[in-house]
Amino acid sequence: MSATRILRLCCCLLLATVITGCISGTKITQVSTNNPITVHEASKKKPIMFRKIIVKIKRGDEIGTLYVGWFDVPQTKLYWRKGGYMNITDDDFTQRFREELEAANYEVVGNPDALFDDASEWKAELLVAGLITEMKFNLHFPNAGLGNFRQSRGDAYLKVDWQVFSRLNRRVVLNLTTEGSVKQTKSTNNGADEALAEAFSAAVKNLLAQQQFHDLVVSSAESKMEGRSVSLQFKTPLTGGAAAENLTDIKTSVVTLFVGDGLGSGFVVSDDGYILSNQHVVGEARYMRIRFSTGLEANGEVVSIHRERDVALIKCGEQGLRSLPVQRSLPKTGEDVYAIGTPMKESFNQTVTKGIVSGYRTIDGVNYIQSDTAINPGNSGGPLVDKHGNVIGIAVQKRIDADSLGFFVPIDEAIRALKIN
Repeated sequence: MSATRILRLCCCLLLATVITGCISGTKITQVSTNNPITVHEASKKKPIMFRKIIVKIKRGDEIGTLYVGWFDVPQTKLYWRKGGYMNITDDDFTQRFREELEAANYEVVGNPDALFDDASEWKAELLVAGLITEMKFNLHFPNAGLGNFRQSRGDAYLKVDWQVFSRLNRRVVLNLTTEGSVKQTKSTNNGADEALAEAFSAAVKNLLAQQQFHDLVVSSAESKMEGRSVSLQFKTPLTGGAAAENLTDIKTSVVTLFVGDGLGSGFVVSDDGYILSNQHVVGEARYMRIRFSTGLEANGEVVSIHRERDVALIKCGEQGLRSLPVQRSLPKTGEDVYAIGTPMKESFNQTVTKGIVSGYRTIDGVNYIQSDTAINPGNSGGPLVDKHGNVIGIAVQKRIDADSLGFFVPIDEAIRALKIN
């Protein structure tokens, strides 16, 4: 059942108050519908998902009038008698929002047909929701006297307070108010059911006509991340000392990455703020939130990826970071190694596990370091360090049927895949 049908039933069957004698009709404000600001194909766009629309109208407010007959005689006033919030999001409103944004060339994610968890929801960088603070809705049934309640038309007006929530900043980053209206002139089968949805579409178009919204979502295109070359200065690998004695210092260079509702691990590889992780951790996101062991949080931008090798390079804006030394030659089988990361959930950040290099494997033509060092979801992207504290690999996967089978991307192959020089 559409959102308009739900409201119509609420209004006509539950909220209507019949008034005897002559009554005046409800005035429906008509507002202009503006064209969305053009979004060019080459523009860099943040993925958006529509979250919900909620009605917040005062109890007792007049919201419309029911008209019947060929002479369009007002019969019944409609009043809002439900207090508080009423969530009326359904497929109709969600689809309208999606259609308007896609028509304007925005990137919309989320599966409206998902009954439970939406596997594509994590891609959204921005979540959009609306609060309807004013609503007028006149229903016209010209053939009601003949018992025909299918032929109808409607006039509708909405005022929507929009909020845009950034998963990167974890807060509402934009508040805007737009209006939308429609005045249907011809009655059709169930025509009035479409009036409210059409007014909502107009309010969405007026949202897309706002420069603030456009500038938040769209920026100038940059070179593609895939195959992009970056110059970095790595620290000279350590040849003495024991990693076990310096784990406190090593952990300060390991970070937790928040992308959408998921998390992963990474580590600082240059003092000017570059971080290595997995491509599957960052996914399709361009930006993410980075948390250090000290509790410091900063924004990060993906600057280079290699999908096949499953590695990503991220730039953090913070200065004065401590990077880990990199050892591009591999240790012998049986040598001690340590994995550091954030397994399972945020509260387990900076978890250290110890094991040995179990072997070197080639799986589907791709080389890996195998280790019995314990890793779990969330460890992905974290470092594998040798007995001196040098990074030799990046955690990438484990066999779910065997706790002692973890696989790591050799750091030398990660550097070459990302074309770091």
